[in-house]
Amino acid sequence: MPQPERNAHRGRGMALMRALMQQVTVTQGPTGTTVDMHTRIA
Repeated sequence: MPQPERNAHRGRGMALMRALMQQVTVTQGPTGTTVDMHTRIA
């Protein structure tokens, strides 16, 4: 997945999702973007 250009006005959502989850998949399509996040709960 191409990374968006770094912009000081953008949030840290993607970095947080990737730091907190074991797997993050982002799929962009004509009707929007789908984010699947997976992690183990102990």
